[in-house]
Amino acid sequence: MIRVNVAIGNISAERFWDIKKPIPPIQIATNINMVSMERKPDGSVEVPFVLTIVYNPSIAQISLKGTAYVIGEKAEIEKIVKHAQRHLKLKIEDLRLIMSGNIKRLLKLN
Repeated sequence: MIRVNVAIGNISAERFWDIKKPIPPIQIATNINMVSMERKPDGSVEVPFVLTIVYNPSIAQISLKGTAYVIGEKAEIEKIVKHAQRHLKLKIEDLRLIMSGNIKRLLKLN
């Protein structure tokens, strides 16, 4: 079983909307960029990332920088590394699902 621990090193948030104005219906877009992928001697993998959350209309923007630490059985880790080498990226959907759960808890959206 693969386990992913996420360490957030930097959080930046800006509010653009006037606090006195009511907030209209919004759409939220997330974008996650993996900076690199580094295999460690213990068999784990470190993946630095930048996660940006943008609202439409432009009421705010949130940016998180951190590192995902991927730990698991050797065969599972090897599969992730080979996939990343072939496609030059991790399965973004998987990490996005992991991150969205953590972000929702962080922002108390659930």
